[in-house]
Amino acid sequence: RQLQLATCSIAIALAGLMMGKDWQHVRRHGFFNGYTMVTWMVITVNAVGGILVALALKLADAIVKDISMSVSIVLTATIAALALGTHIGPSFAFGVSLVAYAVMLYGGVLPPVLRCASCFEVVAKIEGDNDA
Repeated sequence: RQLQLATCSIAIALAGLMMGKDWQHVRRHGFFNGYTMVTWMVITVNAVGGILVALALKLADAIVKDISMSVSIVLTATIAALALGTHIGPSFAFGVSLVAYAVMLYGGVLPPVLRCASCFEVVAKIEGDNDA
């Protein structure tokens, strides 16, 4: 299915290139004319990212996918805020804390301060009932 989508997108992009003003330049000098090392690095990063996303979708369960998506959004927004000098508001900070809590909760590495004793007692009781 991915190959079909890629083929369609290539056909649409090629049609747009042929109808645009750059078609004659591409025909004379080639498609890759003017590519710099930075251009190739961006292409490589996008290709590797696409492969990693495909592997995650194939191999990971739904919860891991959701957590990784949340973490990537938080990291992207944080890096963008630091790079662009924008202000991070309280709602963003609250969202980051929720994502961090969810990651720790799923991984089972919650610090003792964040553990809900009654929740763990309920889970222990349920697990004890299942053993009998």
